Amino acid sequence: MTDSPSETETTESSLDRFAADFAAKVGAERWSTDHDTVHVYVTRDQWVEAAATARDEAGLGFFSWLSAVDWAKEVAVGEPAADIENLEERYEVLCRLSSPVDDSAVILSTSLDKDHPSLDTLVPLYAGAAWHERETAEMFGIDFPGHPNLIKLYL
Repeated sequence: MTDSPSETETTESSLDRFAADFAAKVGAERWSTDHDTVHVYVTRDQWVEAAATARDEAGLGFFSWLSAVDWAKEVAVGEPAADIENLEERYEVLCRLSSPVDDSAVILSTSLDKDHPSLDTLVPLYAGAAWHERETAEMFGIDFPGHPNLIKLYL
């Protein structure tokens, strides 16, 4: 019999360490590793700096995707949230950044006020963010100041 941790426990521990270290680097107060995914919550003021830290210090130089979730009390499609009375209406912008050499990855997310949804662009850091921000701007009405070509794609 051995006292060594199982492979799953070791992976979860290293994932938790990676998440905690990254969250500390960007000044995030919340993070999770649910479903073996590092999810770091930053303020909108930390957004660009967190993405720069991911690229420059954590080796996450591959931009995978960016989109948003409209957390609304009234839904047109699907089932409403379980605790609708306590739901804070907002937009949540999410972005997945990963390593091109290993399986390291982070989903950054931030919340935006629905009355004035605006978030500085990531295009100067990740050129691949251009299309995703254009789509998110068109579909959710979120402005990305500094975006070089924020024109409609679909509508």
